Amino acid sequence: MKRQIGYVYAVEFEDGLIKVGRSRFSPGDRIKTHALVGQIRGTKPKRSIVSARTKNNIESENLLINLCSKIGTQAFGREWFYGVNFEQLNSIIGSISECSDQDVKAENAAVNASVQRVSDFFRPKSPVTNHEDGQRWSDALSRGQLLEAIFLGNTFSGPLFRPSGKSGLSNFALSASIAIYGMSLEECADLFCQSCDHPELMVGKIFKAARKTAKKIQVPA
Repeated sequence: MKRQIGYVYAVEFEDGLIKVGRSRFSPGDRIKTHALVGQIRGTKPKRSIVSARTKNNIESENLLINLCSKIGTQAFGREWFYGVNFEQLNSIIGSISECSDQDVKAENAAVNASVQRVSDFFRPKSPVTNHEDGQRWSDALSRGQLLEAIFLGNTFSGPLFRPSGKSGLSNFALSASIAIYGMSLEECADLFCQSCDHPELMVGKIFKAARKTAKKIQVPA
């Protein structure tokens, strides 16, 4: 099973809606975005609980989701429920142990290795700078699909991430590719870093960048 150091959390809304989830770095930012979902549904957060930094927040989140599925009713998505006792979640999350320094060092080493692989991917393979637009678009497609993999790895799902029958790409992958097509390598690398750290904040920015790029250029077929 995939492991990741980070946090798990639960949010209770005033209408009884419960959201459980995980975050690698910023659970507070995740909770703020969920508050916006609550506004759309006419409710707002009542209270929340965030765990200590645990060595496997993926496993911890799955345990919370399985528990909520058994004792409550799924509202929408896979992490939103009604009929769940928040105090029970509070007790479970509050009992999660802090990860060790050794766990952090091991994950940092793995992250550094991944960063190096991404860096190697973006490094030009030749000193030629006058690339054909077709090759540039091909590179953007590859990077757009790589970016999509990051979001899928963070449990993003839904219509935006479903491949279309015509192109075989999801709306997200295609939009990410168009956005990347209009970026420099430095901007693209920054996009990847921000998407790894705060994916929940980047979806809208990626689609906005894609619209901006599409207005400026004609993407090769």
